[in-house]
Amino acid sequence: MIFNYCRYKKISSLFIGILLLASCSTYHRIKSIGVVNKATVSQTSFLESINYELVQALPVFFVQIDGKQYRFIVDTGGYTVLSEKIMKEVKGIKKVSYFDIKDGNNESDKIGTYILDKITIGGIPFTDVGFAKIGFTEAEWFSCLGIDGTIGPNILKECIWFYDNDNLRIVLTDRIDKVNFDASLTIPIKTNNINKPIIDYSIGNYSGNLTFDTGYNGFLNFYNPTKNLVFENFPRIEKIGHTSNAGNSIEKRKIEILKIDIVNVNGLLFTNTLATLDNYSSSDILGSRIFEVYNVAFDLASDKVHFQQRSEGIIENNLNSFGFGFEFSNHTIQIGYIYKESPASKAGIEVGDKVVSVNGTTYAFDSYCDFMERFEIASHDVIELELKRNQRIFRVSLKKEKLFSFMGCFHPINEQQHL
Repeated sequence: MIFNYCRYKKISSLFIGILLLASCSTYHRIKSIGVVNKATVSQTSFLESINYELVQALPVFFVQIDGKQYRFIVDTGGYTVLSEKIMKEVKGIKKVSYFDIKDGNNESDKIGTYILDKITIGGIPFTDVGFAKIGFTEAEWFSCLGIDGTIGPNILKECIWFYDNDNLRIVLTDRIDKVNFDASLTIPIKTNNINKPIIDYSIGNYSGNLTFDTGYNGFLNFYNPTKNLVFENFPRIEKIGHTSNAGNSIEKRKIEILKIDIVNVNGLLFTNTLATLDNYSSSDILGSRIFEVYNVAFDLASDKVHFQQRSEGIIENNLNSFGFGFEFSNHTIQIGYIYKESPASKAGIEVGDKVVSVNGTTYAFDSYCDFMERFEIASHDVIELELKRNQRIFRVSLKKEKLFSFMGCFHPINEQQHL
């Protein structure tokens, strides 16, 4: 009886401990969600603009924190995030809580949540700003771009953000009628618990939701194996060695590039367009390449996004390519990815082959940042590669081919209300 009673006490204590741990985790998650949603703008009747530059298809601009300037991007699919550099240099930061999240690769990590006294963007002060500390700000693929942090939906919802991509500027205002829209489309959105903008879409008889994620530098990305039947009849190319950089992780995997005849994004009709199919992604995504064809105004507080078609808005989606990409790993240039049935694939090139020379030129770089800054190959229709695999050096000559022989065009269907 004593043995059984002690065993009962141990099991009960373990059960209570698990309950307390779960309750504690839930408490911190709820508290952290409240923190990362915080931001306030008290200024009224304002119209400010800031210039941006495109870096890897992401608009990068300056913000001011504690009298210092830092380079940021807007990430509508994530949180406001500050780098270690900023957290060491500025005052007015208070740690509040923590919680576990999954990134775009479905990898989990525990992150801290904080409150920043003030961040100024284009002369507009945002106060009591909630933000997260996530490791991607220190990763080479992010920091080597010279980016110090991200602006999340908590700041965007406080006013209207108009991406005037014709003039490479962002306009901040508290009234949409102050922004000069001409023949624009208004699309209703939904937002989730951290104010990510979500837009309805359809492909044929299938309908779903896209996260409008300006931190994703692609165009359209779809996931979920259950949707494979929707995509099974579309032409596709397999991409081997694709690198996915997300919040907490970097993964290499196989994805597919699809040619889709019609994608209807709640009134915006995209025809003969290319999209990625990545079954390990965390959501369907509309990314920042939409800025190549539209000027966009985010009005998250009113659950609306406004689109203005650019006069020369078109994306060439014919994938005129040699069929491979470079990467820098272990202090050497390597073949990072291969498209199947491409010139590179037919020539026998494999992911991981070391690059000895390109068009007769050898390259050496001190670091990944050095590679990102200085490695540039002149655009030609033919490329000569000297490669090394298993101590064997071989040479190949490749000619560009159109992997998809079409050009994708973008036509908005005016089914929504004009401004």
